[in-house]
Amino acid sequence: MATVRLGRARAHEIRRKAMALWDENNPRKEFSTVFGDKILEELLPKIQQAKESLSNILDSLCKVNEQTIDSIKVVTKDTEESQTFIIPLSKARVIPYNFLNWEYGHFKVPLSFNHPVFKHCNEVSEFNNDREDQFRQYERQVGSLLDNYPTLNQLLTAAPWMSKLCDPDDIAKVHEKVDRAGRRKELHQLAEDEGKELRETILTSSLLGDN
Repeated sequence: MATVRLGRARAHEIRRKAMALWDENNPRKEFSTVFGDKILEELLPKIQQAKESLSNILDSLCKVNEQTIDSIKVVTKDTEESQTFIIPLSKARVIPYNFLNWEYGHFKVPLSFNHPVFKHCNEVSEFNNDREDQFRQYERQVGSLLDNYPTLNQLLTAAPWMSKLCDPDDIAKVHEKVDRAGRRKELHQLAEDEGKELRETILTSSLLGDN
């Protein structure tokens, strides 16, 4: 068995794969599109009426511009405890924006604090915050585990299941049979062939010294 040092680069790659695997097995929660769709559907008739009124009043003097949106910004109203969330739509919608409340590139919709959308968004946010805490704890545990093994051989002996996170070539090196007797023979023959002249020089020097 050949010794393969774990090293910083190998440990980093194992840690990266471990993080990706955890992330895949523990997906984030996303905001439901149901709320954004429902809010927009309720507003669209009013938006359309406003657009028609504006067009009739201004006629050709002012063009009613439109904007494509795929999310809306919901904010609390009538409360000191302000909350803001960007919630997605199930599909992109085109709406006029000349007279609407735009904020930092988003269509802003004020809602009552007790609106169901805020309860949903808070639940999703709390879940994702807990998930981030678990992710950081997991990352520290993986790093602490790897710090205990200077060689990949030791790591795989103690935790063979870690092989799924290792480079196949590295695993092959670990399991590569080392023929130490054959290597010694090879080195001996190399000394005989390549060191012949040097050996003769040393022997000649020794003989001359004896004289």
